[in-house]
Amino acid sequence: MKLVLAALALAAAAGTAMPAEKAKAKSKALYGAIAYEQEVTPIAEPADFAAQAALWMKSLPKDQFPNTVELADLLVAGSAEDRFEWGLDVIIRGLASYLTSPPSAAAHWPQPTGESS
Repeated sequence: MKLVLAALALAAAAGTAMPAEKAKAKSKALYGAIAYEQEVTPIAEPADFAAQAALWMKSLPKDQFPNTVELADLLVAGSAEDRFEWGLDVIIRGLASYLTSPPSAAAHWPQPTGESS
């Protein structure tokens, strides 16, 4: 759960006017803190991180995480920016799958001015 919150915090920071170097330093500190809490050794090189992440995903129980185990190498492929954009796309598409067009009254969405439910 902490990793999800950290990823969301980084995603929110990406849309701010924070200088790139400052954002990069903050993300390294954040990942270091998470690694410390999870008793994982922080990794300095991105390629080493991708390799460790792939090994970790492949070590998951295949009966519980069949897709993650099977796609582990693809999940760490590409650049960090590619993976970040893909991750945001997955989150947005997942959230969008809960929407109806237009939203049903049961969803309790605010109605445009002048309309009632």
